[in-house]
Amino acid sequence: MQNILNTQKSISSNRSVLAYSGVTSAKKSGGLGTSTKSCSNIDIKQEKNSADYDKRQNHRSYVYALRDRASDILYEPKKLLKEQHRVCACGKHKRDSEQSVSASINTSTGVASLNNVIHCGSVWVCPSCSFKISQERKKELAEAMKACRGKGLHVAMLTLTAPHYMGDNLKELLKNMGKAKHSLWTNRNSRDYFKSQMPLVGHITATEVKYSDNNGFHPHYHILLILDKPYKAEDLEIIESDLYELWSEKCVKQGLGKPSRKHGVDLKMGSNAEDMLADYIAKWGLAEEMTQSHMKVGKKNMSSLTMWEVLDLSQMEASTRDKYSYIFKTYAHAFKGRRQLFWSKGLKKLLSIVETTDEELANKEESEDALIISAVVFTDFEWSIIKKLRLQAKVLNLVESDFRQFGIDSTFESARYLLNDLKTRQGFLRGQGESFPCS
Repeated sequence: MQNILNTQKSISSNRSVLAYSGVTSAKKSGGLGTSTKSCSNIDIKQEKNSADYDKRQNHRSYVYALRDRASDILYEPKKLLKEQHRVCACGKHKRDSEQSVSASINTSTGVASLNNVIHCGSVWVCPSCSFKISQERKKELAEAMKACRGKGLHVAMLTLTAPHYMGDNLKELLKNMGKAKHSLWTNRNSRDYFKSQMPLVGHITATEVKYSDNNGFHPHYHILLILDKPYKAEDLEIIESDLYELWSEKCVKQGLGKPSRKHGVDLKMGSNAEDMLADYIAKWGLAEEMTQSHMKVGKKNMSSLTMWEVLDLSQMEASTRDKYSYIFKTYAHAFKGRRQLFWSKGLKKLLSIVETTDEELANKEESEDALIISAVVFTDFEWSIIKKLRLQAKVLNLVESDFRQFGIDSTFESARYLLNDLKTRQGFLRGQGESFPCS
């Protein structure tokens, strides 16, 4: 009889399998937590092939390394820990100081995760949280498109950009572009134009920014327009030209300069909502490059870098004050507090979309029905070593590797061997209750 628990239950009564006394298998150790389920035959779903498994582990290692780099860049030595950027605590500090940190594994997917650690929910600067949040937002958008189809609504995509130059203040640029966009929806001339020529049921806005050495930061908007009828290509051309004039007027009034006709406004309509959503997500790009975890720097489009690519390039720099680190820090400060997606008033209610914050999505627990095995529970001393040496990805990869090889009978010894070896070689073996500097 195997003992399986849901990670959402308390783990405070678990014994650490990393204790110096040795490792006890899940089969022999009895209860793994305060609440368990039993199962005699578990269908362990392995990856289709080793390439998928390796890709997932490499992706995790890459993303966690980027997160650590973002933390280094945004860390301010003169500030207290509680005053630091949220990403500095992500994946490191406990959610509940009275509970232990543990690693568990989903027996259906073979994916390991850490429990009782903070996930910052910083969609702009934390690649780990951004990836998770973006996947949930994509599901949210897919639900919205399904609701649109059910209500007989149609979707078009509008892209807006403004002149930008090297040396522009990104925060001011975003502020002025935001005012121009607000004017496009609210000023009488543009509001009346939409009402008569392209009535809007609502709209969803994603903000994206890229960087090049030639023109600096390039922020722009991708907007899904929810419409009550479709439009022909020839009608869209006329509307696009009219919208360009309206957008140019708003930009000039905000001191942005007049956008070019070629790049200032782009309007198109898909054959159906699903096609338009796929195009929108591709343009959106916030998480797309995160799935390409090992892009070589030489393959990057240096004339149009995403902020994750900028962060990746910063890893080659000796100091967090060097070029790409400075670019990323500037971007992080400018985007602080902004939403990934902005929905017009009443649209979520109309399409029956539940309101959720980025932080809620980043800290979303496993499904209630998921069969979770508690793999290892770390003492505070052990967790301090993992944090200090940035071994979170390594430990999770080892847990997955053991589960892949031994299944639910695994004793998950690999993580223990790793930590014991580090303690021995680096002089850490001085008593597991001793304090240790945290990263």
